[in-house]
Amino acid sequence: MKYEIVEGNLGSADTEIVGLWNAAIGVSFPIDIRLYRQQTSQQAAPSILFIARNRNTSQDDAAPLGAVMAKVQPANAGSGAKTIREAGRGYLSFIIIARNQRCCGIGGALLARAESWCRSHGAASISLGSDYLHFFPGLPIDDSSDSKMTRSFFEKRGYVKGNIEHDLVADLCDIDLGTSAEASFAAPGYRFSLCSDELRADALDFLLKTFPGRWYREIAESFEAGMRGSDLTLALREKDGQPVGFARICGEESACLSPGLFWRGLLGDHPGALGPIGIAPFCRRQGLGLALLRSSLISLKSRGTRRVVIDWTDQTGFYGRMGFSPWKTYLGMTKRF
Repeated sequence: MKYEIVEGNLGSADTEIVGLWNAAIGVSFPIDIRLYRQQTSQQAAPSILFIARNRNTSQDDAAPLGAVMAKVQPANAGSGAKTIREAGRGYLSFIIIARNQRCCGIGGALLARAESWCRSHGAASISLGSDYLHFFPGLPIDDSSDSKMTRSFFEKRGYVKGNIEHDLVADLCDIDLGTSAEASFAAPGYRFSLCSDELRADALDFLLKTFPGRWYREIAESFEAGMRGSDLTLALREKDGQPVGFARICGEESACLSPGLFWRGLLGDHPGALGPIGIAPFCRRQGLGLALLRSSLISLKSRGTRRVVIDWTDQTGFYGRMGFSPWKTYLGMTKRF
C-alpha cells in the first residue's frame, strides 16, 4: 500500500486518533476522548502529530494507518522547567500503528519523521514516554510477542534501555485499613487533613519549596483546572499546622484524571488513583509516609473506591506493605542523536 505522512492537528484529529489507538492497543491501554484531550490540549512545549494515510484515498476522514506524537523541552527553558526533565530533550509521547499495517515500514517512517522534527527543534536525545503530560512512563513491556517485537523495533534503531517502572494496583476490599483517615494517622506531633481552601496556599508553597518542578507544576495546574481540595491529602505539623507531606488522590469524578486512572477502563466500577506522594526530607524515617499512604487510601475507600492504581514507581517494596503489586510495566528507552 502506498501511504503518505502528513502533519496532523492534535485537537481536530482527536476522534480518529482515539479510534486508531483503541483498535491497536485498547485491549491493554484503553483510552477515551476525555483523556486524549486532557493530555494534548494544554501542551506548553513544542509538539507535533504526524499521521500516516493511504495515498490513494481522497476522503479527508479516511482512517489513519498510524500516528506518532512528539515534543521537545526547549534548551532555553528556565530553571523550573529543567527540574521537570532535562531541557533540550525530545519525547515520543506515543506511536500507534494499525494492526493490519504492521511490518510494512509505516512505523519506521513515522519514527524517522518524529526524530527529524525533534532534532530540528534542538533536541540532543529522544526518550520514549516520560514527557510532561505523558501517556506512558516508558515503553510498555510484558511477555507477549507483540511487546518483544516492539522493543526490538526500537533497539534496532538505536534506543538504549534504562530504568524499569511500574503501575501498581490493589483492591481496597482486600486491605485492612481501618475506618477513619484521621484516627489511622498515628504519627505523634502530626495530623492528617484534606486540603481545605484555607490550606491551599500553604500546600502549594510547601510543594514549590520541597518538590519543585513536575510535582509542584502538576498540582498547581490541576487546581487551576478545577481540582478539589479533597483530591489532595496532607500531613500537617501539629505545632504550627504547616504541611510536611502530601498525596494526590483521584477518582473518575475528579476534574483532572491523574495517571493512575489513565487505563481506568480495565479497573471496574469506582476506580481510584494515588500519587504522587512525598514527605519533606527532614520528616522522613518517622513512619509518616506509610501513615499518609494508609490515611489517603481510607479517604478513597470512603468515596466508594475499590481498585486503586499507584502509577510510575519503582518502589514496589514500600507500596507492597499496603497490598499493592505490579500491574503494568514500562521500560525507559532513550536515543542520543
